[in-house]
Amino acid sequence: MVKCDLEVEDDLVVKDDLVMEDDLVLEDDLVVEGDLVMGNDLVVKDDLVVEDDLVVEDDLVVKDDLVVEDDLVMEDDLVVENDLVVEDDLVVENDLVMENDLVLEDDLVVEDGLVVEDVPVVEDDLVMEDDLVVEDDLVMQDDLVVEDDLVVKDDL
Repeated sequence: MVKCDLEVEDDLVVKDDLVMEDDLVLEDDLVVEGDLVMGNDLVVKDDLVVEDDLVVEDDLVVKDDLVVEDDLVMEDDLVVENDLVVEDDLVVENDLVMENDLVLEDDLVVEDGLVVEDVPVVEDDLVMEDDLVVEDDLVMQDDLVVEDDLVVKDDL
């Protein structure tokens, strides 16, 4: 348990759970083999790999790839500048902004906006409670449910 800010300029490897009550800022990779629970912001300027659940109560910003082998739960914004891979559920209660690929093997639930500049691939359900904006292709292998606007600038 870390109860204050933690800044690391190189890789941080955690063999079990990482629980933070405040901010975590990393200049390089973060690898967590258990759960990662954040009470505030998480900023990673390189890859973020979590082998179990990732829960962030505030913003999550990843400058490179984000890989989560289980659930990813966000209570605020999620910004990923490269690939986002989630092998189970992805739940975002605010905005989800992707500048590259979005790959999901299970459900995607976004309660606010979803903006993807490249190709999202969802192998299960996609549920949107607000707007869905896709600037390239959207590939769905199951249901697509949008309760508000759906804007696709290329193929659907």
